[in-house]
Amino acid sequence: MSQRAGTGILAVVTARPGEPPCEVGRAVAGAGLTPLRAVGGTWLTSWGHESALPTTTRPLLLSGRARRRGARVADDDVARLIRAGDVVEVGRFDPPFAALGLTEDGVRVATDRMGFSQVFWCRGPGWDAVSTSARLLGRLLGGALDDEGVLVQSQVGWQLGCRTLYRGVTKLAPGESATLDGAGLLILRSADDVVDPGSIRLDDAVTAAATALRRSMAGYLREVEHPVLQLTGGMDSRAVLSSVPARSRAGLPAFTLDVPGSSDATVARSLAELTGLEHRVYSLAGLTTVPPDEWFARVLAAAEDHDAMVNPIAKAATGWAEASIDQGDRLGGMGGEVARGFFYAGAVRPSAVTRHRSERLARWRLMANEAVEPAALHVRHRSAAAVTAVDAVHAALVQAGDEWFSATDDLYYRHRLPRWAGPDQTTASHRRRIMNVMLDPDFMGVVRSVAPTDKNRARFWGCLQMQLDQDLGRLPLEGRPSPEHYARGGRSAWARHGVRQLDKAVHKARQRVIGARRPPVGGTTVAAGVVDHLRARAVVLDPLRDSGWFDDGWLDAVRDGSVRPQPSTVAFMVNMLVALDPTPDPTLDSTLDSTLDSTEVLP
Repeated sequence: MSQRAGTGILAVVTARPGEPPCEVGRAVAGAGLTPLRAVGGTWLTSWGHESALPTTTRPLLLSGRARRRGARVADDDVARLIRAGDVVEVGRFDPPFAALGLTEDGVRVATDRMGFSQVFWCRGPGWDAVSTSARLLGRLLGGALDDEGVLVQSQVGWQLGCRTLYRGVTKLAPGESATLDGAGLLILRSADDVVDPGSIRLDDAVTAAATALRRSMAGYLREVEHPVLQLTGGMDSRAVLSSVPARSRAGLPAFTLDVPGSSDATVARSLAELTGLEHRVYSLAGLTTVPPDEWFARVLAAAEDHDAMVNPIAKAATGWAEASIDQGDRLGGMGGEVARGFFYAGAVRPSAVTRHRSERLARWRLMANEAVEPAALHVRHRSAAAVTAVDAVHAALVQAGDEWFSATDDLYYRHRLPRWAGPDQTTASHRRRIMNVMLDPDFMGVVRSVAPTDKNRARFWGCLQMQLDQDLGRLPLEGRPSPEHYARGGRSAWARHGVRQLDKAVHKARQRVIGARRPPVGGTTVAAGVVDHLRARAVVLDPLRDSGWFDDGWLDAVRDGSVRPQPSTVAFMVNMLVALDPTPDPTLDSTLDSTLDSTEVLP
């Protein structure tokens, strides 16, 4: 297990009390972890924690700090709730949250209501285990990959539901806890946070959502005086800024990444000048100066840190930028997509969930930029990959309910946020203390109860912004009109929104015709570096060739330079290198450490 993974735990309970299974002990030693130690009726090892073991008054916090409504929750209170098995109260903590605490004769791991924190479990021969690393659990089970997980990963770029890349390894579902004691492994789930879309009037929802944001921000700022705000030209970070009391904005640190082709930095500067923020803009121009060997090391490290289940190309690019940014307390703007119908398309009126709609959403929105090039996959997997991914998306939407637009909101809330954003936020929380006020359970409960017709064309979000701060709401967004424009609604707003949706549709159609994928920020540069490294050290491709997942001829073409894989395909290749080999090359740690020391992002 690479120590880059920040903090984590592995807890094991066996059918034979008194000794851990030999195969588990060998795997722990092979991963370079501290030997298993007896804790009650279980065996535990941890890494990256100040204390290796939990106590009756202090749990091991696995994802940042424990907060509720922005305010920090004392360690002894967290330990008491976990010991009592009060998963309902624990589920109200602000995501990301996960902690391991003691019970009467074992240990219990509890997570937040969204399942934002990444915790996994499995059952082996004569033993059960829980860990923050799905990859480590996969190794304990023998290293086999989950066929459906691989196919979904190849098309969507992340996992849905509780599935993982590793056969027999399952993610804890939102709000679940896992108890290990003399009785074995028990998974307990709190009451499901079901909502009724349309059960709250627009005006009432705006007031309640604004109150929740302000309350959470106030609780946070009482303890953290100078968090760093990640400011963009979009809606979400503006709402976060607007929830900061006006008297507290002057001098508040903020930063923006200057992305080529985007006016984000320009819009952010105007917001900073208006509110008196201490604002810095960081350029990504230096990405092109990083040598191929370093990019490969960085991308491989990103894949390891995220259990090979998110896009490591994107994470390596942002990780490079983060090296020059304060890693203390951070105010993020994640979660607003649920409040404005991120997956909506076409006329918003009550509609049924159908296979046709699910396939259209999967192919046009989820797979358009993330799917690997078909030629990269072995011929026996090419047709099955897309079908399997569409089946998984459709199953998630059917489980969400009968009404289509509400189901797409649920897909974002229950699947995309915890499985696409959750791994990154969990990993990042070991380096910086992240607060996303829009993930506050009270706020999420309100926005999930808003009718799709009120969310459509960002009307609810525009009204919320005007409730929070009218002056900031009158300023244009990056590439879009002001939030005030969306709040007004009417034909003008509909027309502008319709033009934007049409532009998106035309762009998506062009993508599908030519087989292009839009890379993440910096993705083209990073992927090019990785491919250059693979061509110079072609032996690195051997595990992919031996796996049976990739086409041999296509790999030969990558090696000789006649094929330049797209960033989405390179991301999948590196993830598979990591997933297929649970034991990381120890030389990569020293290579990455030496390059990190010399990294500088140009201000």
